[in-house]
Amino acid sequence: YLGIYCATLSSGLAALVGAPRILQALAKDQLFPFLNPLARGVGRSQEPIRAYVATFCVALLCILTGDLNSVAPLITTFFLSSYAL
Repeated sequence: YLGIYCATLSSGLAALVGAPRILQALAKDQLFPFLNPLARGVGRSQEPIRAYVATFCVALLCILTGDLNSVAPLITTFFLSSYAL
């Protein structure tokens, strides 16, 4: 069971690190006007702090619903659409 937990944790961390960078890239490309505030980064490496906060808020809302089966299709749709763009 340790392998399952480790794989789940690493996938979750990869999503939390990757999602803000995808949001920042979408905002920089100006594909969605409401994402424009997320385009700005901080520091020399342009860390997407605003996108991290937005990702955290979305993740927190999903956790607070308490029902994984209702959240999974929504998250899957967002990730598939972000990779399709």
